Amino acid sequence: MTAPAFFAWEKNERAGRALEANLAYCAAVAGEAFRISGREAPSALRDLLALVLARVQPYDESRALGLDVEALAEAFAARVYALR
Repeated sequence: MTAPAFFAWEKNERAGRALEANLAYCAAVAGEAFRISGREAPSALRDLLALVLARVQPYDESRALGLDVEALAEAFAARVYALR
């Protein structure tokens, strides 16, 4: 029998990856909105926007965003774990 904590840890890891992916998609959309509008991000978000724009190529044509968003999610995870 497997310890219940193992299953909880696995579910926690999956939930964390899902959160990172969803945040990355939202950030990609927000980054594109800033890029298209030409507006500057608030000073507290400028570094984050720079990270987003460095990982997600401009969306000038219809294309899949999966690889860009995956790279962004990994960058988000690296930032979180670097803070520990």
